[in-house]
Amino acid sequence: MRILELNDVGLRLYEGEQLLLESPGCAALDGRRLLTGRDAQARLRLDPRRAYDRYWYQLDASLPTPLGAARSAADLAHAQLLELGSALTEQPLVLAAPASFTPSQLGVLLGILQALQVRAVGLVDAAVAAASTLGTAPRSVHVDVQRHRVLLTWLDGDRDLTRTRLQELKPGLAALQDRCAAVVAEAFVRTARFDPLHSAATEQALYDRLPQWMAQLSGESQAVLELDAGTRTHRAGLTREALASTLSDRVAAIVDAVSGAIAGEPASILLSDRAAELPGLASQLPQAQRLDAGAVARGIAEHLALIETDSTELPWVTRLPRRALHAQSASGEHSLVPTHALLGYRALPLPADGRVQALSAWLPGAPGLLRGDGNALQIEDAGGSTVRLNGEALAGTRPLRAGDRLSHGGSELRLIVVARAD
Repeated sequence: MRILELNDVGLRLYEGEQLLLESPGCAALDGRRLLTGRDAQARLRLDPRRAYDRYWYQLDASLPTPLGAARSAADLAHAQLLELGSALTEQPLVLAAPASFTPSQLGVLLGILQALQVRAVGLVDAAVAAASTLGTAPRSVHVDVQRHRVLLTWLDGDRDLTRTRLQELKPGLAALQDRCAAVVAEAFVRTARFDPLHSAATEQALYDRLPQWMAQLSGESQAVLELDAGTRTHRAGLTREALASTLSDRVAAIVDAVSGAIAGEPASILLSDRAAELPGLASQLPQAQRLDAGAVARGIAEHLALIETDSTELPWVTRLPRRALHAQSASGEHSLVPTHALLGYRALPLPADGRVQALSAWLPGAPGLLRGDGNALQIEDAGGSTVRLNGEALAGTRPLRAGDRLSHGGSELRLIVVARAD
């Protein structure tokens, strides 16, 4: 079973929970040849009049100006999906779409897939799938970032997670990246007397590196940025504060919308991996759970029986069982929230009741934090490191359960529940 997660920032294709490829939502002409995905993204700044990145956003619309032989957004979407080739056609496919897709756009998408002979067997709301494996409050707000908007999805219900409402905020990632690019360029001018926005080639190089720098500075207070220009490598220092400052008004708008959504009620706030990498957003919402890139695929894998269908018409699944209900009814201790970490023969207490402690208190030298939040325990800020959860590399924020194993530098913790004797 393969999963196609739709977002105009980048289409993600999974086999089960393994990411096979990611293809940015961009199209560009190279001479007469139409490029899509990464090849097109690498030309957006080189020849912007012969490039387009709004076709997934406006899937049922005509293009304002033809791009080669393409006359509609659907033509460009078809070209990008065609480029994925047998990766789409050799196995049944489940689609994960954000709530911003309209019925008309979904109809266009399903028509394209049918023309490509893709066997689509399921359609699910991406936010619902991502949240379905987490222990959340009866009301949750899922925050995601698309190329041209920010999307808030309300998820409600005591027994099931149900999508009840959405809110769109503008601008999206493309405009926010433009702001960040200007700050990065100023840092290079100030430090190296080099303006990367002076030529199309170095501007493109800056934008190619920008997502990596934004992600880095979402977790670090400062970084040294390097950019090649011809035979020279230029370096500039940049702080997280500088990027957060240039996005402060847009981040404040997102925070205000989230605060309005929960209206002071007990609620869970979920940040997609794309949202969590916006400088300043996670720090303004410290109570939020940061999801990793595989959250949607994990949710689909866990609830595949409820999503997959033999029908020729694909119902859009917008309700799935809540993790909290599943955990209460599950058998076995692995469904329990751990209270202690077993290191050798010692059982060391874990943080609870809103406390946050560095993971290095249990695994010396390990990066990351353990956050206790009522009936949950999660690990965060350890992605991209040598910390492993159950033998696998960590990415984003992950909930922890009894029986999980955390390892680093040759040491291993086993998370357990220490029960009181009655």
